[in-house]
Amino acid sequence: MKSISTKFSVHWLEDIVDKILDRGVSKITLSTGKTPSGHIHIGILREILICDALRRLLEDKGKKVRSLLFMDSLDAAKRFPEYIESKFQNKHLGKPFSYIPCPYEDCRCESYAHHFGQELTSTFTNFGIKNQIIWSHELYSKKEMQDKIKLALRKTNEIKAILKKYILPTLDEQRKEEFLKSQENWMPAMVICEKCNRIQFKTKENSILPNRVLKFIEEEDSVLYKCQACEHESKISIYSGRLKLNWRVDWPAKWALFETTCEPAGKDHAVKGGAYDTGLELCQKIYEYEGPIRIAYEWLRLGERDMKTSKGIVFTPKEYLKLADPTIYRMLILRTNPMKHISLRIEELPQYYDQYEELRIFIMIMNQMIQKRKLHLQNSYIH
Repeated sequence: MKSISTKFSVHWLEDIVDKILDRGVSKITLSTGKTPSGHIHIGILREILICDALRRLLEDKGKKVRSLLFMDSLDAAKRFPEYIESKFQNKHLGKPFSYIPCPYEDCRCESYAHHFGQELTSTFTNFGIKNQIIWSHELYSKKEMQDKIKLALRKTNEIKAILKKYILPTLDEQRKEEFLKSQENWMPAMVICEKCNRIQFKTKENSILPNRVLKFIEEEDSVLYKCQACEHESKISIYSGRLKLNWRVDWPAKWALFETTCEPAGKDHAVKGGAYDTGLELCQKIYEYEGPIRIAYEWLRLGERDMKTSKGIVFTPKEYLKLADPTIYRMLILRTNPMKHISLRIEELPQYYDQYEELRIFIMIMNQMIQKRKLHLQNSYIH
C-alpha cells in the first residue's frame, strides 16, 4: 500500500515564499504603492508588513531581496480631505501632489506629497520595516520610465483592446456606450500643463477631465495636448518629465521596469477581471514581462468603519504608536490570512497584548521542543 504524503504549510506566508522561489530569479523584488493624498491611515501597513515579512523570510534563505514602496506623488488631487482649507483646495485642485506646496505654513516640507508621505515613512523604523521609497515624480523624470511612456503611446491601439476586454463586461449598456465613445480618441498618457501645472480639471458637475495626450508625434518624440483647466495648448517632449501614464498602464509599466516579483493588492483591484488582471496582460503583451505574483488582501477597518485617506477617515501609524507597541500590530497582520478582514479596535488593545504573550510563549515552547527533537536525533546517530 502506498503511503500518502501531504504537505501542510506552517503559515500562509510560506505558500507565497514557495511561489516566489519557483520563479527562480536571482534578485527578488517586492513592491507596494500609496498616493499621499492626506494623512495615510494604518491600513496601508497591511500590504507593507506582508512584503516586509516576505523580505525577512527570503533573506533568511540567503536570497537577494529589494522591497519597494512607490509613493505616487504624481497622482492628481481629485479632491482634498475636509481638514485642508477650502481656499487652498480651490487653488490647487487638479495638480499632481508633488506640484502642490505643503498645506501648513509653519512646515518646511518640499510639497504636499512629501508632508503626508514622510508622515507615513517616518514610522517605518518603529515597525521594523526596511524598504526603498520611490517617488513617482522623480521616477517619471528618468529616461527609463519615459521610454515606457513612449512604448505605451506607440501601442495605444493594443492597450485599448486589452482595456475593452476587461472593462466592457463590467458595464451596463449605457455605460458601455459612454466608455466606447471615450475610447475613440483616448491615449494612455496625460500631460501636466506648462502654464497652470494641472493634469486634470474637475467640472461643476464633478466630472474629471484629464489633460490627455491628443497626438503622438513619434518622429519628434513629442505630443500635443490641451489643458482642460486653462485651455493652454502646446507641443511637449515625452522626455520633459511632464507626462504620466494612465493608472492602469502605470502599474504594469513599473512592474516591467523593476521586474517586480510579487505585489499585494486590495480586494477591489485583485478581483477576477479587475485592474490586476488587466495590468498583468498589459505587462505581458505591451512590456514583455510576466508580471508579479498577486497577493489579494481584505481591508483593515477601524472598528466598524472603513478608513479613507482622501475623505479624512483615518487612524495613522503615528497615532497608533502613541498607544501601543508596533509588535502587537505586526502580530495582528501576520497571524491573519490576508483575505480575512481585520477590525482594529482600540478598546481591545489589552486583549491584543494578552494574545501576543500567549503566542510568544507558544512559540518559545515549540522552539524548545524542536531543539530537544534535534538533540535526540543527533544522539541517535552517534549511538
